[in-house]
Amino acid sequence: MTNVTQTIQTIRRRILASAAEIVHYTNWDDEYSRKSVVEASSPSESFGNSHVPFILISELQVLSFDVLIDLGFFNFDDKLILIPLWLKNFIDPREEVTTLSGTVMKIADADDDNRYGAMAIGFFLSEEFPNND
Repeated sequence: MTNVTQTIQTIRRRILASAAEIVHYTNWDDEYSRKSVVEASSPSESFGNSHVPFILISELQVLSFDVLIDLGFFNFDDKLILIPLWLKNFIDPREEVTTLSGTVMKIADADDDNRYGAMAIGFFLSEEFPNND
């Protein structure tokens, strides 16, 4: 398992744990609940969460297709791999992504619109790893 795979699993666990706390700790008010999930969804250190370094697209491009799908990424057209919305804050905002229409932009400038949990932006797997599927 690669470091980036472990990092993504850690991110997913902390967001899910925060969501579960909000559901089960009914004494939390809306403001505190929102604060909790916002902190869990941030790479910054916060109560109970350590700092998470930004993920680079190049780190994602070398993961196998199956691993990406297991981590929550979405196969758009057998070429473009869409990024789950919950991961956006953890990707370096200067990284370039591709939209469904083929436009390349920085992830910080990308629309957060998503369907079924994946944003309408993504990346192509590295050509260095042609047998990723």
